[in-house]
Amino acid sequence: MATAKISLLSIKKLKDGSHPLYLTITIHRNRKKFNLNRSCHKKYWDDKLGLPGKEYPQKYKGGERNYKKTVLVDYLKTRLNDANNIILEYERDGKILSFTEFESKFQQKINKNELTVFNYFEAEIERLKTAGQYGYSLVYKSTLNALKIHFKNDFRF
Repeated sequence: MATAKISLLSIKKLKDGSHPLYLTITIHRNRKKFNLNRSCHKKYWDDKLGLPGKEYPQKYKGGERNYKKTVLVDYLKTRLNDANNIILEYERDGKILSFTEFESKFQQKINKNELTVFNYFEAEIERLKTAGQYGYSLVYKSTLNALKIHFKNDFRF
């Protein structure tokens, strides 16, 4: 049986004084941590909930990122829900889950949920065309073409 939880890695401290958040997966008493690319100060973390506690400010400036508590909590709950869905899918089918299988499925879910720059531009171009703003959509189209020439591969925000 596998379990998933979100944990604060207190032994590692980032430049801004916060600690990185990890998704910890336990399969047959073996653990592996997956970095969630988010951080939180130790004084704001609630170990029982596995989420930022009541002391976490509603608006918090953490290093390069500004994020609200609700955005961080929603992101963490979504990642935990994705992990639990993968685990339940394997248990329901009677398959044995390994860390490599979990990692590939988890990365697929993350990549599917996160918006990339090229996808954003394409969606915005379609939205502008359906709204009848063809001239403005051409500006987005030319910007997208310039980005595709400069950056060969798509990238996330």
